[in-house]
Amino acid sequence: FEALNSRAMEKPKESHEMKKLKAFLEAAPKEQAQLHAKIINISKRVNFLHNLNKEVPDEDMLLNTKTYMWPEKIVPVLDTAMERIVNQEERMEDALRARQKKFEDEVTATTEELQSFAQCG
Repeated sequence: FEALNSRAMEKPKESHEMKKLKAFLEAAPKEQAQLHAKIINISKRVNFLHNLNKEVPDEDMLLNTKTYMWPEKIVPVLDTAMERIVNQEERMEDALRARQKKFEDEVTATTEELQSFAQCG
């Protein structure tokens, strides 16, 4: 879950980094489901130890508690990260369209200028 969290919090600067992060975020629910299955398995083991009246050290219990709570905490992190990536993707696409429009305008102006030279000569 820590790996999911740290990866989701990345802020890509390049479009290829953004696409990789978006693909990661889209695949995250599958990984999250696998981790949740592991948590359930660990929970069964801890319950087994409790049923045998075995003591589990406090630090292990604290770690287990944090682990049980992670699925609830990671979902909003992943949702926020995906929303941020989609917004960033839209901004990058808008910037690209603006650059494309500027380039097209420059090509049109240059073409018109060349045509005016052809008429003079």
